[in-house]
Parts: sequence; C-alpha cells; structure tokens
Amino acid sequence: MLIFLRGGLGAASRYGVTKLFNALFQAVALPLGTLFVNVTGSFALGLVVAPVDAKALSGAAVLAGFLLVSALKPGTVLPR
Repeated sequence: MLIFLRGGLGAASRYGVTKLFNALFQAVALPLGTLFVNVTGSFALGLVVAPVDAKALSGAAVLAGFLLVSALKPGTVLPR
C-alpha cells in the first residue's frame, strides 16, 4: 500500500512540475516539461537506487511514478 501511495505522489509531482515548466516556456513548441522531468527523474532514480534497501525501493516507487506517467500523456507526441 505504501508503494502505491508513493507512486501516486510521484505521478502527481510529475504533473505539477510538467505544468509549471511548460507554463514558464510557452513560446517553445517542444514538450520541455516532459524532457525536464525525464532527465531529472532519471538522474534522481539513479542516485536513490544505488544503495538497495527498503528506503531506496520506497524512493524508487515515487520516482517511477514521476517518470512513467509520460507514457500516457498525449503531450509527449503532440505538444500543445
């Protein structure tokens, strides 16, 4: 249950960060919010998972939710 909640926290965080980043750079026709989240999330996931223990797996759940939502977003294919 805890992994489920933390994954949801990561997904909600991704949504907020992507919206904020896209609002800051509206003039650009690329999905820069998605790019920003994927690059920073991948880097953070690598830092969290390096030492594997229960705390790392819990952090990985948050970051996995943060990163994997982009597969369901039409903005990754057709930017607005």
